[in-house]
Amino acid sequence: MSPDIGEIREPLLVRSISRKAVDGNCEAAGVLESVPSTRDEQVVEQGLRPGECCTMEADLAALRLELNYMKGLYFLSNLGTACWGRFAQVYYLQKGLGPARIGLIEAVTPLVQCVTQPCWGYLADALRNRKLVYLWTKTANSAVLMLFAVPSLARGWAALLAISIALSCFSAPGVV
Repeated sequence: MSPDIGEIREPLLVRSISRKAVDGNCEAAGVLESVPSTRDEQVVEQGLRPGECCTMEADLAALRLELNYMKGLYFLSNLGTACWGRFAQVYYLQKGLGPARIGLIEAVTPLVQCVTQPCWGYLADALRNRKLVYLWTKTANSAVLMLFAVPSLARGWAALLAISIALSCFSAPGVV
């Protein structure tokens, strides 16, 4: 006859630096140790369900999430600089613009950035979340950059100027 499910209590596997101080029998911090089921109440008090791993694995998961978030920010940040910043003039020449109009576009964009970047900084301070504002501006910047690839939108000097101004509006390198 098989035992009742309520009678079976498997020991928890805990990876925690704090267990070394509590138990005094861990040989090295971070080593898996078996904890009797009598500690289930203590684990529940820490916000975990019995059977879940404790602090070190949770901290590692949070660190991985933060690292992936920063990788995304880095990717979006350099997408515009690497792909567009170096070749914008070549693109404008290919679209048939002359040097004077290309120079005007290249002169207007920093002026727009001088106006919009303090606004993004103020918004980041008001929201108290610089990374969110940075991620939003970089995502919008990348989306506007994609408009140059749509032939029906990127036709003519006025349309290219408008897209370039919109691209400059979402430039916020100093927020983070």
